[in-house]
Amino acid sequence: MLELFYAERIKLLRHRATWFLVWVFPIGVSAVLTGLTIHQMIKGQAPANGPAETPAGWIADSIVPWRIPANAVGRYLLAAFTALAFGGEYGWNTWKLIGPHQSRGRLLLTKYAVVLGLIVTSLVLMAVLGTLGVWMNGLLTDKPAPAGIGFAALLAANGRAATATLLVVLLTVAYASAGATLTRSTLAGTVIAIVAVTAESVIGQLGPRFLSPTVYQMLPPYHLDNLGSWIGQGKASARRFPQAVVSLHWGWSLLSYAVWTGGLVTLTVTAFRKQDLN
Repeated sequence: MLELFYAERIKLLRHRATWFLVWVFPIGVSAVLTGLTIHQMIKGQAPANGPAETPAGWIADSIVPWRIPANAVGRYLLAAFTALAFGGEYGWNTWKLIGPHQSRGRLLLTKYAVVLGLIVTSLVLMAVLGTLGVWMNGLLTDKPAPAGIGFAALLAANGRAATATLLVVLLTVAYASAGATLTRSTLAGTVIAIVAVTAESVIGQLGPRFLSPTVYQMLPPYHLDNLGSWIGQGKASARRFPQAVVSLHWGWSLLSYAVWTGGLVTLTVTAFRKQDLN
């Protein structure tokens, strides 16, 4: 099992697309913060007119990078990477080389483990570099971090932001892996995941206008938003419909999320086990 994991990791690490679809997150955040710091140093800082920044405000600024992989563009990149990992074997015609020697379940488990491992590593690195960048930006522009920022508070804020983001990432990976496996294509898997992510965004914003509360609660967008609200604010996210208000406990949203994500993964595994890989 470990040999299969190491082989899969090396294969994806050596692929050029990994740099553009995964490592782009820490690289992009570092580049943006560096450019912003240089710009502010050249331009100079105007005297502050408002109140001094609070520790809570500084921490809130430092965890902004966690929002990047949870937005549409970030999810598109991660979907493309996942589709490459799962659908690439069909395009490269390499399943027949490893499939007969390993159980189908173990092959997919390794795929998921490596894909998620690389994504999580990238996002944690992005968060660390983002926090360091905000701190260094303050020092170089003569706006140091306010006193009273505790490591425990910073770690807790990052933990909450990471949890909310990883829920979105896991569902995105489930979309792309199912699409790529069912169609046996990297491109088709990417397109399916992009359509699903885009549909989520549209339904999340416009759903209360044209869907009934019952149908709306059966779809993932509200539950992702509700879980994020419970994690970040400790309260439910409310959606107003002409005939009702949808505001659920986090347990119901977690159950619905698990059904959707688990269902997509089960569909992927079931389809893969029935495929002829020769």
